[in-house]
Amino acid sequence: MSKVRPIGTIAKLLFKAAYPFGKKKVDDLFKDGTFGDKVAIGGLSAVDETVDVLSDNEADNKQQLNEIWIGYLREVVLPAIGDEVQPILAGIKSKALEALLVSVAEQLVGSTYLLIDDIKENPEQLEAYAKEYFKGDAFRALVTAWLGELIEANVTDEGLKGFFYVAIEGLFDMLQGKPVLENIVIDEQSLKTFVGK
Repeated sequence: MSKVRPIGTIAKLLFKAAYPFGKKKVDDLFKDGTFGDKVAIGGLSAVDETVDVLSDNEADNKQQLNEIWIGYLREVVLPAIGDEVQPILAGIKSKALEALLVSVAEQLVGSTYLLIDDIKENPEQLEAYAKEYFKGDAFRALVTAWLGELIEANVTDEGLKGFFYVAIEGLFDMLQGKPVLENIVIDEQSLKTFVGK
């Protein structure tokens, strides 16, 4: 059997003849729309596409299979996970936390594109992608908004609130490689109030 066509014509014809019956059985068995149902039905479709790839005359089987199965992950599995997570997000009272969680999830989905591009250094790409996001201003704004909500809801002392805001900004400055205390101005009265002297 050739490396280009690991599945021969007869095997493909047999699979294609049986596929409609198998699909009907799967559709009947997995019709409730649950996470497992979506994954099973989408998986059968990906198997059908895999048979096409492994029986055609194109030599780039690996690239084609990557596209099919990463596409399955991105278009079927991740949205199904998203559907499962929606009720959890709906129960979150903090809009800032919800926005943060959605943003992180979107970055995870976006990272799957790196696995099917022409660049082979996937670990390096993923690391650079994650660093760019977690060191970026958008992530900083989302986390700061959420922590700000927590501070405003739980801290009554204005001096302590100020300290927390300065600490958050300082931590993000460090993470982003910026000078930490360069732009922070603490007046003497606020410092005395905070330390209680």
